[in-house]
Amino acid sequence: MRLVQDLIWLALKVVSFAAHLYIGTTYGQMERTNMKIPKPLRQAIVDRLRADPRPQSASELTEPVNGAIKPTYRKTPKQMSFVLKQMKRDGDLVIAREVKNGTTAHGNERTRKEYTLNHEVHDPDIVEESE
Repeated sequence: MRLVQDLIWLALKVVSFAAHLYIGTTYGQMERTNMKIPKPLRQAIVDRLRADPRPQSASELTEPVNGAIKPTYRKTPKQMSFVLKQMKRDGDLVIAREVKNGTTAHGNERTRKEYTLNHEVHDPDIVEESE
């Protein structure tokens, strides 16, 4: 039984590898698919940023947003950071302030980002585009 499972797994890997070669991507490289952000969570974030228009970090947004939504949608600050990055990619938010915070052991820069609504930016000098 275990041998059959291993053979099926190997066959799937070979087919996956062949498909990646056929479509012209390298093995292991896949297109980024955006996580669907639940509407109540997205709306709570937008409402919070409208209520307090100053730029806010993920940790500053987490507590008020979690208080306004059902427990199933609650996020930790790290999870909220991921959601905010997704919303930035979607165009709902912009990075208003990005502070460099040292480097990791791998040599990558650590940054702290504060977000604001895309259409709520009144002072173009405070917005720094990171990408």
